[in-house]
Amino acid sequence: KSFCVLFIGIFIEAIPFILIGALVAGIITTFLTEELIKKVLPKNKLGGAIVASLLGLFFPLCECATVPVTRGLVKKGVPTNIAITFMLAAPIVNPVVMLSTYQAFGQSAKVLLLRVGIGIVLAIIIGFLLEVLNNNKYVLKEGNISFTCDCGCEELKKEKSLKVLIRHIGEELYSIGKYLIIGSILASLFQVVIPTDIVNRLAVNKLLAVIVMMVLSYLLSLCSEADAFVARSFLTQFSLGPVMAFLILGPMLDLKNNLMLFSGFKKGFVFKLMFLVFSSCFIVGCLI
Repeated sequence: KSFCVLFIGIFIEAIPFILIGALVAGIITTFLTEELIKKVLPKNKLGGAIVASLLGLFFPLCECATVPVTRGLVKKGVPTNIAITFMLAAPIVNPVVMLSTYQAFGQSAKVLLLRVGIGIVLAIIIGFLLEVLNNNKYVLKEGNISFTCDCGCEELKKEKSLKVLIRHIGEELYSIGKYLIIGSILASLFQVVIPTDIVNRLAVNKLLAVIVMMVLSYLLSLCSEADAFVARSFLTQFSLGPVMAFLILGPMLDLKNNLMLFSGFKKGFVFKLMFLVFSSCFIVGCLI
């Protein structure tokens, strides 16, 4: 009974934002091009990074869609730090994600501002650090790379039609809904099945709690439109620090978009990105 109540509660609250997210993602996937993004990016690296971190407000993409777009930007000569900043920040600085976060946490401006503010700052810092660590080396794999993503967001077509748009919306809705169901089930099971004393031990150990929530965020691979409702359900066991690490890490890096990164970018570059994202989110979670 407790499991059903938790699962239904998480799922029903997230559904409206899933529908909005699928619609927006379908439109963006069908009509957005790397050329359009490149036109609005300043050539100055710092200015470009700041603008790139805010582009999610106007080009709301999920963490899957940002990977092929980011690769396209790098191929067209956009500096690595700007492209990476866009990739990391866009799924957080997304009107649908911001609205769902605000609603999920009881219309809490504090949680929303923390998530968006920290997400922007980390995206810019990681972008610059990654460029320094990479020492101006070429980051993409050679040859024609075909991204494999089951949400269909990498399939940008030359044909712009209502039929293509509807197909993308359907595929996006199927993918987000699938991950939401899985995430809601696991989050509910975590709270019902795992003994309270074990959860309390994890929660008391602040460092371990942050690590546990980061691992969950990475493995659950929730779409950013839905992750806030799952994260909120953990607030009964964990403090805000671990939950915030969950909210920031997931949109930046998870299992599904990590596989896409390895398919299009050099391994060394991806491992450096993973280290910077995980370590940054861990530090933020501990500080909070």
